[in-house]
Amino acid sequence: MRIWDSYVRLYHWLQLGLIGGCWWTAENSEMELHITIASVLIALWVSRLFWGFTGSDTARFCRFVKGPGQTIAFARAMLTGQAKPSVGHNPLGAWMIVALLVVIGVQGITGLFSSDEIFTDGPLVAYASSETVEFMTQIHELNFNLLMALAAVHVLAVVVYSIKGEKLVPAMITGKRGDLATSEQAPGLKPVWPAIVLFLILAAASYSWITG
Repeated sequence: MRIWDSYVRLYHWLQLGLIGGCWWTAENSEMELHITIASVLIALWVSRLFWGFTGSDTARFCRFVKGPGQTIAFARAMLTGQAKPSVGHNPLGAWMIVALLVVIGVQGITGLFSSDEIFTDGPLVAYASSETVEFMTQIHELNFNLLMALAAVHVLAVVVYSIKGEKLVPAMITGKRGDLATSEQAPGLKPVWPAIVLFLILAAASYSWITG
């Protein structure tokens, strides 16, 4: 069964690469490249929010984010070994996706107002007070630790599900899962060009702004 559209898969792996690039450039004081990569990540993040409201069934927030009752019920079923594989994100995974999107958004926005007070300022530092810049810089540094913690939990969960036989990684590569019940209804997948075009426009605009 095909459950992931090509944009969701592109987003997942490109986001991983861009976050890795942001980390590496920060660790190696390549701050101009850091800002450039971060601007592309922000463009990707905005396009994911857009697709979360307008995209395929398994990409839309209203389809996969469940309330507390359903989430707790799923967690209990998982602990007792009675949880069934989900078409798309399961209720716990859905809240991890929401948390990651929030934290990545905070990281990107605070980065725009951050400064190392030596060589490099974020693109919007000139428009903020020194107190705001100091606050944003502190949040930017602390929030990255939270992002890494969430990423570690996410990877651990994927490993656990893989051990249980749920092929989440191959599905995020091919878009298909073969371990779902045949009675499950296939999700509706939409043409992905609107999200990809939006991402490319935003990425080009942000790159032009940063480098111009």
